[in-house]
Amino acid sequence: MPAIFAGRSVVPDAECRARRARKVLRDRRVEVLPCSFNAINGEFPEKIADRVERFLTEVE
Repeated sequence: MPAIFAGRSVVPDAECRARRARKVLRDRRVEVLPCSFNAINGEFPEKIADRVERFLTEVE
């Protein structure tokens, strides 16, 4: 499963969270969208849809 973090989220230090996710997630599909806030799916729906579609294609 991909993990996508908002770079400008209210959650502190998205890069730190992404590094941690890369260590603990078996798949390691982790990405930070630096310009996004908490509503990633509303801000970048095409990017999110692309990442999810790519992931689903690979696991089928």
